[in-house]
Amino acid sequence: MPDIAAITAALDGLKAATEIVRYLRDTEVAFKTADLKLRVAELVDALANAKLSLAEVRDVLAGKDAEIMRLNEALKRKADVIRYSDAYYEKNDKGQPVGDPYCSYCFEQKNELVHINQNPQDRRKSVCPNCKNSFHWQRRQKPDAAE
Repeated sequence: MPDIAAITAALDGLKAATEIVRYLRDTEVAFKTADLKLRVAELVDALANAKLSLAEVRDVLAGKDAEIMRLNEALKRKADVIRYSDAYYEKNDKGQPVGDPYCSYCFEQKNELVHINQNPQDRRKSVCPNCKNSFHWQRRQKPDAAE
């Protein structure tokens, strides 16, 4: 799982940077300049790696947030419609199907609400303009018509 690996890499980088900072803080003034430059270079490298790893984690979390939002919208959409015959319809206050029919395939497979239309070549059929599936002709539902 890349997000766990990225978190681990970020934590390892921050741990290394902390150790380098402790070393620099605890050393005496009389250490060699070359050693100091090496430690500072290691610190910069460790912090850069931690920053990259945390950016990856941020991207993964943003993707998961977007997926959660998409799934919440799908749940809300599912609560707003009802299946009747071969199509989905919006629900009225009594939970009855009303309005124009939506394609059952598009809704069930892709979570898209696409109105189906009467096929001009065969008036006994309805066709979805999105997936091109055909159904028995679905009429517009009026309140109390589905009882």
